[in-house]
Amino acid sequence: MSTALARYPVSVRLGSKELAFRPLQRSDAPELAKFFGRLPVDERNMLKDDVTNPAVIANWCSNIDLDRILPLVALDGTRILGDATLHRDRSGWSRHVAAIRVTIDPEVRRMGLAQAMVRELLDLGERLGVAVVDAEMLSAQKGAIAMFEQLGFTVVATLPQHALDLTHQAHDLIVLSKTLIPVEQLSPDAHKKADEVDEGGGG
Repeated sequence: MSTALARYPVSVRLGSKELAFRPLQRSDAPELAKFFGRLPVDERNMLKDDVTNPAVIANWCSNIDLDRILPLVALDGTRILGDATLHRDRSGWSRHVAAIRVTIDPEVRRMGLAQAMVRELLDLGERLGVAVVDAEMLSAQKGAIAMFEQLGFTVVATLPQHALDLTHQAHDLIVLSKTLIPVEQLSPDAHKKADEVDEGGGG
């Protein structure tokens, strides 16, 4: 585990709850399935993946690759109340860009958990040399769009009917973006430093 991840688990207080943030582990599969099972059906239908499929959850927990997808969970004891992921492409022309997804248990909505998890991933992204962070969501997810805008994200694209939910209903895809490191400051030396952080050599 790199230096950037050595700080976990960390405690976060939200109202009367003391939660722990840490990376997802293989043993979390049963609790992660229960977490997604508590989401309202209409919300599950708008997620990018079919979280009702046990094979999807099993694959996520069995094939953890923190260099490519960095999943954080928010725990109340052993119970998962939040799931947020930072998706990175380590090669190609978008190697300086990452994407964030976040899902929160209905029980702890409006307590600031989503914002706290996104801020945690933004901090991690900057430590790992990510310059730009994007978030994609359906136009119907108005609350999520507003939350990302409050955190400094800007809508940079609206792609008409580019998404089909699990009921095959078409939606506009909204792309929001936030710059962590000015892209013009990137250099081969900056990429080298990011790789050293991933290997535990800095950070």
